[in-house]
Amino acid sequence: IDRGRIFEDFIVFDKVEYMGTDCFVSNPKLKYIFFKSPYLPRNTAQSIVALCPKFKSLIVPVTTSDKEFERFKSRESTRKKLQAVSEFSNDCDGFIWEKITGVDEYRLTIDEHTFVTQEARLTFAFSKKTYRIQVISHNDDEEIEDANVSFNYTIKMPVVKNNVLVGGSFDKGAILLKDNIIKIGKRAFEGDLNIKELVFEGNEVGASAFESALNLITARFNRPLSLGNSAFRNCAKLVNVDFDKVREIGACCFENCGMLEKVIFREGICCIPQKAFRRCIRIKEFVFPMSLVELGQEALRGCMGLASLRLPETLKTIGDGALTYLTIKEIVLPHSLGKFGENNLQSCSYLEKISIENNELFSIENGCLVYSKTTLLRFPPARKAPHVVIPDNIKVIAKDAFRDSSYVETIEAKNVRRIESGAFYGCSSLQLVVLHGNIEIIEQEAFVHCPNLSRMEIKSNKCVKIEQNAIDDVVELEITDKEENV
Repeated sequence: IDRGRIFEDFIVFDKVEYMGTDCFVSNPKLKYIFFKSPYLPRNTAQSIVALCPKFKSLIVPVTTSDKEFERFKSRESTRKKLQAVSEFSNDCDGFIWEKITGVDEYRLTIDEHTFVTQEARLTFAFSKKTYRIQVISHNDDEEIEDANVSFNYTIKMPVVKNNVLVGGSFDKGAILLKDNIIKIGKRAFEGDLNIKELVFEGNEVGASAFESALNLITARFNRPLSLGNSAFRNCAKLVNVDFDKVREIGACCFENCGMLEKVIFREGICCIPQKAFRRCIRIKEFVFPMSLVELGQEALRGCMGLASLRLPETLKTIGDGALTYLTIKEIVLPHSLGKFGENNLQSCSYLEKISIENNELFSIENGCLVYSKTTLLRFPPARKAPHVVIPDNIKVIAKDAFRDSSYVETIEAKNVRRIESGAFYGCSSLQLVVLHGNIEIIEQEAFVHCPNLSRMEIKSNKCVKIEQNAIDDVVELEITDKEENV
């Protein structure tokens, strides 16, 4: 029932068992949803009323009748009899309000946890959010003009299921967890703005457990443990983490933790997965374990505080973009390296030197990283070499190989057959390109944004395909063989 299909400000359900995500999204007039049954349908919390600017609340009565409902509907600012008004957020599967017969008490059940209160108004802190739940009971002739009265009762307690901490609220911004808690559950404190310190003796922190906990500063672990995907993602103030206790780390685990400065891992970790430290811009020291085998996609992308990087000799795989947007000046690649993904060492504007020794697949020729003796993968963009002669054994200049190289003025290649897209993109000093021999194709954007490139000479005995937008329009192109070869 989405995209403006509700034309009233009120909608009533006798009984609903399930609501899909975003089912009421973008209904600009909708204000209230009323359930005649006291049981909320499953999945109610999943953004069902996103982009409904006038929406105020879900209403679930403990007891109701058509007559009572009509009276309620006729006066929007008045709440008659016993009603529960709630504002929901993610991960709340539903709640039940009941009046206890014979006593002036009310029972609230949320996710199998039951609480009894004599208060007419209640704030219940549960999981990663605070659900504001209001109960109003009064005589028929009494009116409450403002339903959004201040709440006066708060439960603060950790919520534990089977030795797994799944949420709660903690005084003084500190979580100190003892032996009986073995795991912090998935999304347990996602978005919590109160927590500043974590001390944990368990063995696992679940996925997104502290994601976007923007005031968390310290995470201390007293025993080896595993960290789930996005466990501390977007913790903008996180500075101190006991990485020496971490035995396994999930994807995106510390992504966008902009205050981290030092990462020193314990031995035994085999993989740093994708985006694990992406955009941790202040990391100055990163010590890899000697057991590391794989560096995942974009794992260290944007770690611009790193002045140097020492990769372990055990490393076999560097995923796509794992080493991009860095400020390192030199890098030594391990002799065990078997895969070097796309875009690596791209946008490393300060890189002057690439080294690798005793590797069967990769080598350094004329300062360039070369794969399988025939493909030039990367030229250090800050290397001061105005005249570059491509080695005779090179057949392919790979995508972005010379991208943003600042000092290269002339390029000469004798046996290159293919120049891939973006190969010389943004070479600001490049003036002349001379291609001999067997050049067959120059792909799109191979020589664009080269403001000083004025002349390109192609000396080929074969038909040469120059793709659209491969060369800036201002370049003078000279073909020394027959015109029909282009």
